[in-house]
Amino acid sequence: MTTAPTDVPSNQKPLRLWPGVTELSELSVDGLQTLSRPGLEHLKGLLRLTELYLFTTGVADAGLGNLKDVKQLTKLTLPERIGDAGLSLLDALTNLGSLNLQQLKGLSGPGLAALKEMAKITDLDLSISAAQATRRFRPISQRTDARHRAS
Repeated sequence: MTTAPTDVPSNQKPLRLWPGVTELSELSVDGLQTLSRPGLEHLKGLLRLTELYLFTTGVADAGLGNLKDVKQLTKLTLPERIGDAGLSLLDALTNLGSLNLQQLKGLSGPGLAALKEMAKITDLDLSISAAQATRRFRPISQRTDARHRAS
């Protein structure tokens, strides 16, 4: 029996239970809020993984560095806490064709520039919820900048 490293937090155990699984092609861990960078390290052995859904997980920018060896990924859904730094770590995923960045809060110019390097992307979701849109894009009448005030 293979034992998992002792430095991995106990909340990452769900992914440590699969040391012999290598044929998995799709994995959804949506809702696993405790999943973070140490848990993603265990995906390296999933040599046939093509679809990964991390939407409502605890994964942040640095955790995406663990995906660089999962080069066969074609579809990836990221959690809202990913920002520009995280997107720049995806350049090794050269087979990525579908990227869901729905409701990302920290996406700006550098992150969007990183997307230009992903030549195979044919499906990109950059949508945000109505509540987030209201917070991000206040009506002109509510802005404090005098140039934008209604007369």
